[in-house]
Amino acid sequence: VVPSHVVYLNGSGDGMLSTSDVIVSSSDNCVNVSEGVDMSVFTCGSVGFHNVSVSVSDGSGNIVLKSVNVSVVDDVAPIVVAISSIVVSVDENGAGMISSGDVVDGGSSDNCMFNLSVDVSNFGCIDLGNVSVMLIGTDASGNVGSDMFVVRVVDDISPVL
Repeated sequence: VVPSHVVYLNGSGDGMLSTSDVIVSSSDNCVNVSEGVDMSVFTCGSVGFHNVSVSVSDGSGNIVLKSVNVSVVDDVAPIVVAISSIVVSVDENGAGMISSGDVVDGGSSDNCMFNLSVDVSNFGCIDLGNVSVMLIGTDASGNVGSDMFVVRVVDDISPVL
């Protein structure tokens, strides 16, 4: 039995552990053996370390149990898709803002849960025109994806006499 093994989650957030991943060889003096693991299916909620029991048994009812340290890893970065542009109007104080909830997500996804944020959220009169902003997706494992979009900052309030 190997002392440790890493299970990588796939693009759907699933990972599998089979006996061939952790048992190098097994045999018995009389009959064929049956091999098994007590945990074989892992998901996004399983990310981290697990102590998995590995068993080998024979037809006579003899059983040997060993432990394997299994590390479940999500190394899949979010796929971030931003809209191409959004318009922000500055208010009477010359300020405008956006957040990741302002319809800037154009269909981002990940194999596990993730959060979206923007690298620039506040705009002022100095920003009038086009400003490049990054939409950033970060999942619980620290994987990051990003996409750029344009914020067109406008002043549509008429001057006061």
